[in-house]
Amino acid sequence: MNPLSFDKFLDEDEFDALEKEVRSEPISRNKILIQLALETGARASELLNIKKKDLVVRKGKGSVKVHGLKGSSDREIPLTPKLFKALKELPGESMFDISYHRLHQIWEDFAPRKAGGKKVKTFHCLRHTCAVKLYRETKDVKLVQTILGHRDLRNTMIYVDFVYSQDELRKKLRR
Repeated sequence: MNPLSFDKFLDEDEFDALEKEVRSEPISRNKILIQLALETGARASELLNIKKKDLVVRKGKGSVKVHGLKGSSDREIPLTPKLFKALKELPGESMFDISYHRLHQIWEDFAPRKAGGKKVKTFHCLRHTCAVKLYRETKDVKLVQTILGHRDLRNTMIYVDFVYSQDELRKKLRR
């Protein structure tokens, strides 16, 4: 696995701007899709395979079953009540009945841009962003492994290594 670099996930400013945009009114299927990617870290193909039957309630809390692809494990990921409600209200059994190509067109509408309008990150950066944020907040590598569906902990260690090195460098350079 390649080491994680800053061009593979959203920085704090990019994340805040994207989150503000997808949580703004009016709510749309496209905003829900981007928000779901941010909250679950699911791959594009995994998101597109989510069906209404994958939305479950356990002990009064909503979650989504993500069916692992590319050798990943299946997992059930808790969702915020607002996102869960928005998903339940989407029409149809296949909530995101769109192609992989269309998903990337949707991302084009939301992707952070450099000066001059050039998109800087791919849709897959949302998966890495979810993992980096979760590890930064919890320092729980098993939790990151679970949300990403990694079967091998070594695949998850790129996030630990990245966050650790960045945090330690910040401490040392503050002197």
